[in-house]
Amino acid sequence: MLRIRTISPRMTLYCSLTVDTAFMTALNCATTGAGSGHTVYTGQDEQKLLTQFRQKLQNATVDDFNFRQLTDPDAWNQYAKGSYRTANGAFFTLLYRYNQLAEREGKPTITEDDIVEFIKDAANNHLKISVEKLSANPAYPTGNDNVPVVIMKAPISKLLKGKDLGILGENTAKRLKAIGPETDMYIKVAFQPTHSRDAAGNLTVLEEGIQPLSFHRDADSKNTKPNPSKPHIKDKAWDTDYIPENLVTQAPKEYFKKEKERKAQKQADTEET
Repeated sequence: MLRIRTISPRMTLYCSLTVDTAFMTALNCATTGAGSGHTVYTGQDEQKLLTQFRQKLQNATVDDFNFRQLTDPDAWNQYAKGSYRTANGAFFTLLYRYNQLAEREGKPTITEDDIVEFIKDAANNHLKISVEKLSANPAYPTGNDNVPVVIMKAPISKLLKGKDLGILGENTAKRLKAIGPETDMYIKVAFQPTHSRDAAGNLTVLEEGIQPLSFHRDADSKNTKPNPSKPHIKDKAWDTDYIPENLVTQAPKEYFKKEKERKAQKQADTEET
């Protein structure tokens, strides 16, 4: 008897798969990511912390805010990482450039006060809000380990209200349209004390105040690791090709430094009159 081995024809199966919101969120790794891994507060614990957060914000001024987690993020790491791109850096590059052009044309700039009012407004008029306890890794201790933070999303239009977005050219409108809802602001704020690094490298310096940890658009998350082989509209902090890389990595510090100079000059002008 002769046996001949045959290969059956390939079969193609057609099926449908239901994808829920949670799965879609996990797939959107350019913005929200696949989950933070932090503990999410719920029920009475969440409400208690949200109440505490809102009470601190209620009558807060710029002086009640501590922006050092934006300007010197490495100070909260026991092991310094050095200069690197962050989503905060990408967004503050936008603010820095916006203010540069607005000041040149005598138009309103986006100030520290605008940022504070935006955060205060977002606490009550948000697109999304949650309270999470930051995770801790014993191998890489940080001054934010186990600290509760409020995470909010709010429309960028609430920050830019009254400002002339057109000063950045027609590409601005095209960019916002192309990126869509990912222009929504992502805000993460610590409202209990944290610890930064001392001269010896130990996390012993008590940092108080309302401390924004993240302040950027959802779309800015991709700015941290652009892929040169796959250029994308989100790869650039804004629509200009002439912003140096060191500004993207240092933009929050440069923005707040400029804000300090602007306020000092305004105070001097007031005293002269």
